[in-house]
Amino acid sequence: MYLAAGDVRRAAAVLRDSGKTHMLIELARKMDKGSSESLRHLAEALVAAGELTTAADLYQRLGDYRRVGQLAVAAGEWSRAFALARDHPECKKDVYLPYAHRMAQENKFVEAQKAYHMAGDWQTALRVLTILEQGALSEERFSDAAHLRHLLARQALHSLHTSDSSERATLLRQYEKSEWLSRVYHAYDAVHRSVHEPFSLSQPDGLLHAARYVLSQLTSAPAPPGLSMFCLYLCMAKQAKQLNAGLLARQMLDKILGLQIPHKFQESVELLMLKSGRQAGREEDLVPLCWRCRRHAPLMATHCPRCRHVFVHSMATHEVLALVQFVPETGISEEEALDLIERTAPPEDVESDQDVLVVHRDTDNADPFVDKFDEEDDGGVVVCGRAALVRLSAGCVVVVRRAPLATLFYRNMLPELPVTTCPACHTLYYTEDYEVQLVTRGHCGFCRQPAACDQSEDHERVRGSSTDDSGPSSPRTPRDDQATW
Repeated sequence: MYLAAGDVRRAAAVLRDSGKTHMLIELARKMDKGSSESLRHLAEALVAAGELTTAADLYQRLGDYRRVGQLAVAAGEWSRAFALARDHPECKKDVYLPYAHRMAQENKFVEAQKAYHMAGDWQTALRVLTILEQGALSEERFSDAAHLRHLLARQALHSLHTSDSSERATLLRQYEKSEWLSRVYHAYDAVHRSVHEPFSLSQPDGLLHAARYVLSQLTSAPAPPGLSMFCLYLCMAKQAKQLNAGLLARQMLDKILGLQIPHKFQESVELLMLKSGRQAGREEDLVPLCWRCRRHAPLMATHCPRCRHVFVHSMATHEVLALVQFVPETGISEEEALDLIERTAPPEDVESDQDVLVVHRDTDNADPFVDKFDEEDDGGVVVCGRAALVRLSAGCVVVVRRAPLATLFYRNMLPELPVTTCPACHTLYYTEDYEVQLVTRGHCGFCRQPAACDQSEDHERVRGSSTDDSGPSSPRTPRDDQATW
């Protein structure tokens, strides 16, 4: 009778109270899409009757995607909810906030933090990550602290895509600070374990490089929370002693004397002092080499004091890579630079009857990587013209793309040791070291990106390099045994 009178709201209420949900569903299927108010009444009745999936279909017909997302979450249809959030950004908060609460209840706080970030709740995401980082540092889990800081850096970088000009400077500072902390904690983790654990699988030169890297980063910045200068000096002293660098070991021990030595290390430090002399050994083999000016730099330097070239370190061994950064000169776009690098340089002498593409050189034939650099140039970066870019071998060029940041170009000065980048975090490795990490750990040692994801990424190698990072991915459907990104 109510239907005959056109009162769909009361008819739906009667069918709902009487438990005839099948009639509600049949009525909803027959209802015209133009009757939006009637469809909404039927959808509300279906929600009250527990038919969430059918109600969500009605709301989707009405174009109310936020309500569809809420019902998909209530019904536990996470695949549909995540797909809806990807296609309709206005639904992200309705989908990811409940997912974050669920992950927090299951003590999966990293997943919860990522969900808060996807929902746009930046303050809660930052607070969760700060609490997790403090917990990791208090438990001396520096590798986890580095990973958490890297997540925050990636989220800040991802937010740069959609931020306005007033927020870009803040997000960029947050990215730089978080990325710096993640690299420092990552290197310090190996140092800390070598000092506090009875056995270490790391090589002495790798531990010395890690300790030297951390100390070099602390020359111009205060030590982050959790770092121990005693551990850094003791690690360097032990490894220098093993590498027959007695003078360096003694210098580190002298620095330890100015610190408060923990009681459990006093005997080992005194024994190490008795065994270490002041005779010079292989110290010259341990100092970093500048691959731009071919001169040795001070042990704790982050850049060459002569040519101001900034050193690039491997995230596996923390040694200085044989890379020299360069930029195309003004007027050459990134696409043109890549096209010039991929070209084959024309021969110097050719037959007169041959057709050869001649590139008009706007500079002389000098190689900017090996020629004497300009003493007044304080940039520390090689500037390449079109002629220099054409002469570069594509296999010796490493391109790092980190949108929306500027693309970085490097030339590998030791082509027999190829360099690659992780396609997820864009950190640089010798290719052999990176492949060893994928085989032994199953993921990148810095960002923990699984090997399967790395292989599915189509990373571009001009040259051995990386692709763009698309930002944090959406979580998969949570299951009983796993609910991860």
